[in-house]
Amino acid sequence: MKFLHTADWHIGQLFHEYDRSYEHQQFLNWLVKTLVAEKIEVLLISGDIKY
Repeated sequence: MKFLHTADWHIGQLFHEYDRSYEHQQFLNWLVKTLVAEKIEVLLISGDIKY
């Protein structure tokens, strides 16, 4: 069984008033592609998902 562990996404968080929506969307796009390409069966997320 293959696991992928990630943490502290902070989706929706601003960085010094800078909107990070594009950056977050790029991360999520990468994550989905990686889960499929690597045949990940379990995604383990620890820490903060949203700010």
